[in-house]
Amino acid sequence: MMTLWVIFLIGHVFPIFLACQPPLQYTSNAVYGSKTYEVPAAQPQLLSQGVQSAFVQDPNYSDYKPNAHVPEPSFNVNGVPSFSIEHSVEVDDGKASNSLQPEFKSPDDISSLDETQKRQNLEVERQINDAVELHVFEENGLNPSNHPPSDPPEPNQLQSKDLSRPENPFPEHRNLAEWARICSRKEPAGFMEILDCTEVDSFNEDQNLADPRYSSCNFDENSRCRFYGNNEEELVFRRGAFVHHKNGSVFGPFEESFSVLTKRPLGALPQDGFLVMAEPFGNTPDAAGIIQMEVKCQKGDGVLSFDYWTTEPNVEVKVCTRVDDDRRCTTNIEYVPDSSRVDIQVIHTDSENFLVEVIVSGFKKPGLFIMDNLVYEAQDCLSKEFSSNRPNHLDSPVKSSESDVLKDRTPPSLQIPSLLIDRNSGAGSSLRIRQLNSNPCKAIECSFEKDLCGYSQSVLDDDVNHGKWQFSRSRIGNINTESNTKSNHSGFAYVGVDDRGVNTKGRTVYILESEEFNLPAEAELRFAIYKQSNAISLQVCIDSLANCPYEAPPIKAHWRENETVVLPSGTKKIFFVATQWKRFKWLGIDEIRLDFDCHETH
Repeated sequence: MMTLWVIFLIGHVFPIFLACQPPLQYTSNAVYGSKTYEVPAAQPQLLSQGVQSAFVQDPNYSDYKPNAHVPEPSFNVNGVPSFSIEHSVEVDDGKASNSLQPEFKSPDDISSLDETQKRQNLEVERQINDAVELHVFEENGLNPSNHPPSDPPEPNQLQSKDLSRPENPFPEHRNLAEWARICSRKEPAGFMEILDCTEVDSFNEDQNLADPRYSSCNFDENSRCRFYGNNEEELVFRRGAFVHHKNGSVFGPFEESFSVLTKRPLGALPQDGFLVMAEPFGNTPDAAGIIQMEVKCQKGDGVLSFDYWTTEPNVEVKVCTRVDDDRRCTTNIEYVPDSSRVDIQVIHTDSENFLVEVIVSGFKKPGLFIMDNLVYEAQDCLSKEFSSNRPNHLDSPVKSSESDVLKDRTPPSLQIPSLLIDRNSGAGSSLRIRQLNSNPCKAIECSFEKDLCGYSQSVLDDDVNHGKWQFSRSRIGNINTESNTKSNHSGFAYVGVDDRGVNTKGRTVYILESEEFNLPAEAELRFAIYKQSNAISLQVCIDSLANCPYEAPPIKAHWRENETVVLPSGTKKIFFVATQWKRFKWLGIDEIRLDFDCHETH
């Protein structure tokens, strides 16, 4: 067996031409110090993206510690760790033939490569530098500021869809279970390593694949969605899922690193399926990715909400309406570390038919963008109800007027003013963008000392009497503010009707709805309740009005402390639903709190 080695030093290429016998077998090794990582490569002259995956696939790499038998890391003039890529070509002796010439050229001779392959070589070379550099600095107690990395090259614009990625970035002998096991323990240092643990598939590539019946999109496998991609743009959205989440692993080192890279709390990370878009080269601020949906007939404005994450916080995210070439957009939606979710009021256009778009652009640096739980709520022309497929409005359909959207659904402290801009005419309108609360304690806890905190109220169908929760600091009706446990309830929320002029035929329903939040682990919800009669009831519902595990027990006319409801991991919202059957009956709640360490979510 005869072996030809071509040493490819980062920053220095030493071509060696030797004759060899085909057929040839190509392999690659990434070498640092005394450690070698095998990387499969289809062609020796191409720096395969599998090179970076080599570091991801070997759990021993993160355990490397310098010692007397391992050389200390050295740095080149630019402060980049010395690092080499070795490509080898082996000849099968049993099939040797002297009549054929070697099937490759030196990596220094790249004349046979097309422009895309050349730019891929430059970018992957830089990514190898970055991936190794961080580890070397940390393991040797060095200050990166004393060893600044070399400036990245400025390649020509390259579409992210041109960068082909393997279905499995690890060697072929690893099956899906092994791949998932590795990723569950992996601590990605950059967005490429996140992609290495992401299974990617196509997503509604044209309008014919979209399903207009589904305005709520979770992007799980085989799920349907009203939105579809705009593949005429340079950047393309794909459907993705973390491979280890398929095996039930949803929290670990990978998620902790993902939280750091995206500057999002651990309680607000993508689960199951999602949309993903990557720009591997940067320097493409004008390149954009778009998903859109068609509105054929709608009454009034709508509300678009979604969660999103990015490793490049300066990327621009806008929501637009478009009629033909007339596009009106919000200003850039600010990337807020404490919250992954936003709500945007979508202003109705002058046209009956229009498009609603989410546009992501401005990748001045390489980066990753992920979107999940996309919901569009609006009143269509055939329905009297403010309808959606949103799971937290399942039982009694909730109707929202324009004032509900602007007032009840949007707590003032979370309103971020923006401007709707007509790029063609210059006309503008105001709208609100809401950043939802990812901290479950801030979203849930309330002692009702000043108001109803961040809770809002919904209105049921016209055939149901509805009432409003109110706030008080003094005695109301026959509610005694003095607790039987001798604690003073100075402020509380209450429901009840004693006005003889109010129509109380049938029942009156009161719904107090929390902000959306992210609960990363099971926790106990606690509160105090005052109930004087079985003619008025209280339920606590989780995520939807169809899931109400708590109903208040019979209570004498005094406060009952520490009522408890177990909230499962992943809970997004809670409802306090009171139902009154007779007049002159009252019910109060107070001291809502969560038995959970919310500091862990930051």
